[in-house]
Amino acid sequence: MLPHAPLILPNNRARLPWICFKLVHSLQPALRRFHFHPTHLIILLLVLNAVVLTACTQQDIANPAEPWVLNDLHTLSPTSIDSSPGDLIAAYSRIAGSDLQLRFDFLDMQGYLENDYYIAMDYQPGGTYELPLQGAAEIAWDSLLVLPALGRPQWIVSPAASGAGPASVSTSLENPAPRIIRLPWQDYIQVSINRFFLPAQPKEIQVQAFSTLPGTLGIRDTIGPFSTQDSVSQQAPLLLTFWDIFPAFSPAQSLRKWDGAHTGPYGERHGLALLLKNIERYNVPAVLLDLRTPPTLSALDHLQVLPLVRELLNRKLLTLPDVLPGSPSFPIFPLGLPDGAAQVYLDRANQVSEDFGIPASDLLYTPGTLAVHPPGYSQYFIASNQALDGENLIPLPPQETREPQVSTGGLSLAIRKQLLNNAIERNKNPDSYPLLVLGGSFQESAFGDPAASAASLSYIAAHPWIKPLNRQDLQLLPRKVYFQYLPGTTRVSNVDQFLPSPVLGSFPEPGSSSSGTLLQEAWDSAFSLYYALPPVPDTLVQLRANYSGQPGIILAASDWEAESYTTNSCTFDLDWDGFPECILASNEQFAVIDPLGARLLAYFYRDKSGVHQVIAPSHQFIAGLSDPSAWDLEAGEGADPAGIHGAFADAAPPWSVYSEMASEKGFTFTSPDLQIEKTYSLEQEGLAMSYKIQGPTSGLIPFAIDPWQRFSPGWSDLSSYSPLENGYQVSLGNEVIVDIIADIPLQAISFTDSQNSLGMPEDPNFDYPPGHYLPYPLVVLEYHALGDFTIQIQPVHLP
Repeated sequence: MLPHAPLILPNNRARLPWICFKLVHSLQPALRRFHFHPTHLIILLLVLNAVVLTACTQQDIANPAEPWVLNDLHTLSPTSIDSSPGDLIAAYSRIAGSDLQLRFDFLDMQGYLENDYYIAMDYQPGGTYELPLQGAAEIAWDSLLVLPALGRPQWIVSPAASGAGPASVSTSLENPAPRIIRLPWQDYIQVSINRFFLPAQPKEIQVQAFSTLPGTLGIRDTIGPFSTQDSVSQQAPLLLTFWDIFPAFSPAQSLRKWDGAHTGPYGERHGLALLLKNIERYNVPAVLLDLRTPPTLSALDHLQVLPLVRELLNRKLLTLPDVLPGSPSFPIFPLGLPDGAAQVYLDRANQVSEDFGIPASDLLYTPGTLAVHPPGYSQYFIASNQALDGENLIPLPPQETREPQVSTGGLSLAIRKQLLNNAIERNKNPDSYPLLVLGGSFQESAFGDPAASAASLSYIAAHPWIKPLNRQDLQLLPRKVYFQYLPGTTRVSNVDQFLPSPVLGSFPEPGSSSSGTLLQEAWDSAFSLYYALPPVPDTLVQLRANYSGQPGIILAASDWEAESYTTNSCTFDLDWDGFPECILASNEQFAVIDPLGARLLAYFYRDKSGVHQVIAPSHQFIAGLSDPSAWDLEAGEGADPAGIHGAFADAAPPWSVYSEMASEKGFTFTSPDLQIEKTYSLEQEGLAMSYKIQGPTSGLIPFAIDPWQRFSPGWSDLSSYSPLENGYQVSLGNEVIVDIIADIPLQAISFTDSQNSLGMPEDPNFDYPPGHYLPYPLVVLEYHALGDFTIQIQPVHLP
């Protein structure tokens, strides 16, 4: 008696050879009990081995749930002129479990029941060319599968296969039991046939398929004949690349750009989270050109979503180039800066990126025009409106295309046609490399819409003749690439309107002896002038020019950091705006007050651990967050009404020029109408401010404790504040940095106040706290006084 063999399942690929070996091995003792001549026994065993092992040869059997792959694809067919819903463009086959599966792609399926289908199969000698249609087959088919739009499938056997007489329709249960799945959202049908009921083993079958209008005999389109042994080796390369990925400079912007409500082109949700989740779901790679800017990484860290980015990067689903500031519509970097600014930025951005766990790249995105591209990169992404001289340049797609690239129905018909033509062209001429580049400004793209993104990426993933490129593919791009785009244009800001302050040109050249924490912060402040805020209005370049002198304040503090000094002078035009600022400095403290409004622009102090910043205007970090229609470009640094332009500003811009009087410890400023008097003095405990006024007043004090920390992992968890009996205490991590003591009530507002609400999509009906709309990394103290008051800023570790 033969031993019991384990059950062999169709997809039990790994166990199959071992089971067959054990079967043959177990048969040998049983055969030896019969008294065969040794020679005959050897021959019998050899035959048995051959028969069993041949039957047990491992076959390439797919799991029916697995996606179709390129090896399953047998032929591609060009589209007809009218591009009707019956256009057949690709054919596949595979063994999946107990089934022979056939799949047919259409250019544009518009519904479930728009066609009848006829599938002719030739797998043995004989057959017929005749069809029950107005036309003949190109193969002598043995079986014809009829799949009507309505009704049961039919299995027609040719006269030669049935014995004699006309073709017969099989109604027996002993038939291949065909099943059809129609997927109009993926533009294909899938037919499954029980392969064990086929008259012949489905090793090599000739197939031709036809489509007709339901209930009619006229052929709409045909594909084939093709063999199930045929192969298609070349795919249509596709590059998905986006800029303006995540321009987020406040918690409100971060949440809206991550998973915003009613912000997409179709009025639905829109955001980077939706794109990334669909990239992860469908395994379709994309290039996110400017995700690795320091502000973007800082904002993503605040949202606690960088682990997803790192995971997709490790799976080669994201390509994150090195990046310079700007966008194709805002290409002003590095106008006004020294020649070495690009390298300074790249060094800074790469260090920040690596601190956040994202390595540098050998690809570079340069939205502005550079005299010389930084060396050492395999490919350079540049705006298509730049000069395309040289190799290894990948021009970006137009920002505004004449028709949408994607919609809730998926890729546009024009894109599907182009990809199909490219695949056919590459299979005719493998040396050709037409590369279709899609994407653009992500904030204006439907790729951030959940339905449009899912429909488009799932289509790409489900059609093996399309090859979306990952970063490894980009590194290996052939020299002769023919870039293709949808017709369109890119709006470019009027760069000539960017008239930056000479301050930007006063930065020390890279490699000089100048260094320090505040010099880096000055560079970071200068770089903030070049980040785009899409959609970019033409006036943004003018607005940013208004704030281009701001880095001069920090450069002055950097000089003090390098070599401390003592002064109380109002002869320094630090921002080169034609109006001098006042510096109040000791060996341990450094403050800058602007006589325009007698505003405290910045305050720094030094302790044993180094230098610390405490007070900063919002435009040190970003300018232009308010509605462009509200900008007043004649108001200098007050042009952005949403900005917090230093502490103790008692009125909206434009500000009056206060007269100043120096004292041993500081300055007293008096308004032109003599109604307001502000006194700033450096005391042993810190900076004291005395405010004298007849009547009520209110204002804000913007705190930015060591703002360079915002480019470190977990930075937003470090910032905290707590009330005191007569003020507030501001901390960084476990270290108390400064106490604010006042004789009037203060109300604290912080960018961290909405942190517990950031794990959910944006809710337009939720009342987010005021700090939700503050620029990173500000904590603001709001005061309301009925008359005179005093406030002291007391660094805890001041010597």
